[in-house]
Amino acid sequence: MWVRLKSKCQNITTIQCNAPTNDAEEDVKECFYEQLQHVRDNITKMCKREIEIFMGDMNAKIGKENKDREKTLGEINENGEKLVKFFEMNELVVGGILFPHKNIH
Repeated sequence: MWVRLKSKCQNITTIQCNAPTNDAEEDVKECFYEQLQHVRDNITKMCKREIEIFMGDMNAKIGKENKDREKTLGEINENGEKLVKFFEMNELVVGGILFPHKNIH
């Protein structure tokens, strides 16, 4: 689901989605990211200068121990790799993990 909020300064598009779990079949995961890319492509065609917010349960862990990905926290899993690849390919920033978290577990 996505919604566009129009304003005088800049439009904001929020995309709400839930990714397949890490245990899902590979073709299901690929289909999800293809659909997500299609949605993003259509949104950017409508408006070039826009704030995009992707939110939801991406079922991904993105780790700080990954080379050239120092801004992220935790361990990485297969879904995390797919999410990072999608964000890098689209020149997006993963914002929910930019803030320090307590390592309580």
